[in-house]
Amino acid sequence: MPDISNIPGIPLYYSPLSSYGITPLKKDMFLEAWERGDELPDEEWDTLALVRESQFFDDKIDIEDILDDLEEGARDHGSHLCAAVLGAGILGVFTRRGAVSDGLSWLVRAVHEGVQSAAYPIAAWYANRARMRDLAAFEDVDPDQSSCYDPTPECPQAPFPRNRAECLEQALFWTLNGLANDIWECETILPDLDAPDELIAKYEDLLRKASQTPPPAPRRLLACYLMRDGTSAKDHAEAISLLRDVASDGDAHDKLVLAMALKECMDELPDSTPKEIFRLCQEAAEAGDPSAMRELSYHYGDGFGTEKDGKLSAKWLSDGAEAGDGECRLLAGTILLDAAKTTKERREAVDWIRLAAEENDIPAAWALLADHFETGDGLYKSKKQALHCRKRAAELGWKKT
Repeated sequence: MPDISNIPGIPLYYSPLSSYGITPLKKDMFLEAWERGDELPDEEWDTLALVRESQFFDDKIDIEDILDDLEEGARDHGSHLCAAVLGAGILGVFTRRGAVSDGLSWLVRAVHEGVQSAAYPIAAWYANRARMRDLAAFEDVDPDQSSCYDPTPECPQAPFPRNRAECLEQALFWTLNGLANDIWECETILPDLDAPDELIAKYEDLLRKASQTPPPAPRRLLACYLMRDGTSAKDHAEAISLLRDVASDGDAHDKLVLAMALKECMDELPDSTPKEIFRLCQEAAEAGDPSAMRELSYHYGDGFGTEKDGKLSAKWLSDGAEAGDGECRLLAGTILLDAAKTTKERREAVDWIRLAAEENDIPAAWALLADHFETGDGLYKSKKQALHCRKRAAELGWKKT
């Protein structure tokens, strides 16, 4: 059975089942009907695509069975979601040139048929390939060998890149194709690729053209681009203007992004800025954004844009931890640990640190968790677990000071 767990950087098509109204109960009922052999109407194959995608990392299920079902849905029942998940799955399983071309083609078909977020795994594949200095690593011994998932005639051919420049071109092209869903940030594509100046200029031109269209994502991406290191106060002013426009729709995270951009440009902005930053963070936090809860806690703790209030700072830190913010969890754990007087309280504090490590992958949390496994403080003692935690912290770039 093909193993996708060790292939780095190739994302699946991803769309939460809940966004399609597929609850855990509905998923289980659907699978029971599928396993009974009930015939699916054409419109139910989209549901199958999403349910099957959620099983990719289930060790008990044969990935080839999943891909076969997706191919049937895409080929015989016209499911564009099946085509999207099939294409991304092929990219995750196969590295042969012919197979990769098939996967890309299925994804291109999905994009052309309106599944715009299927552009994400296409952009990701080209971007990851561009990061490889040795492009021959993905070449075939037999370039004509098929993946056995040959695209239908309706699948436009996706070009297999001949060199790194073509990888970059395609990564940028598909990035822009997926903008409506804000599924790929420009800084993950360009800075660590040493892209040539002319390509970066082309990217800026494409972003500016895309920012004139109704979806907010191109404006968000252009603002991010204009806020990168080395840009001017004039660029920052344009970025702030774009972010104000995007945040005017009321999205909580967009308000937080605007607040953080304003904070970064404080030396270039009026003295009233701290109050505006506080207000934006407060609105985003009250709307449920976990990262905004963390920022609001800092604001109350430091008296930034508001009066200092230790109780409100602690309240928003706790809310952020409960909502899943990793930095809030780590800070809550360390604060509670300092104040803990009983073994039970120490265990509860270390639990927050463990969540920050295991669920949020915070490097400092992994390092701290290693210390607790080593001593058994708040956890059971385990040299093996301590070593695992230290290794993960190092992988994430943690350096002991």
